[in-house]
Amino acid sequence: MSDLIVSKLLKYDLIVKEDVKIYEYGLFVLLFNLSSVLIALCTGIILNEFQFCAYTLLLYIPIRMLLGGYHCQTPKTCFIFFECFFMMLIFLYKIGLINKYMMGIEYIFLIIFLHNLIISDKKILKAIVLLLYYFVLVLVPVLKPYFIYSILMNEILYLLDIILKMENRVD
Repeated sequence: MSDLIVSKLLKYDLIVKEDVKIYEYGLFVLLFNLSSVLIALCTGIILNEFQFCAYTLLLYIPIRMLLGGYHCQTPKTCFIFFECFFMMLIFLYKIGLINKYMMGIEYIFLIIFLHNLIISDKKILKAIVLLLYYFVLVLVPVLKPYFIYSILMNEILYLLDIILKMENRVD
């Protein structure tokens, strides 16, 4: 689909031929991420948890962009992994399992975030985001459960990435 859009942009001279690969990749990433989010939101509607899904994704995406974490080898595995992982998160929310451990999850997030901050070149930006997220928790307590689940998602992916990188160093 991104190829079709880029060919139309090229046909109407909206882009130059040298930039075609860049636009194809950019559109692919945009459409891929958009479809992943839309499927997650549709899953929320089907499971009667749209509000949970919308707020959790809203809080998850900026943290994921800054912290990074595990990345699958192909877009197909990424899509399947994300959707399954997100459905597991909805299930955990529905049974209320994580609510008992909210404070612990927040502290783990702080430790992971500080670790990432130490090894990162985007220290000031990440520090600002951390402060904004904690202000959201303080000023809008109704978002706290969604924040916790979005943090949990990020923590698991970030820890998975660290573990896999450590395994690769050992080999």
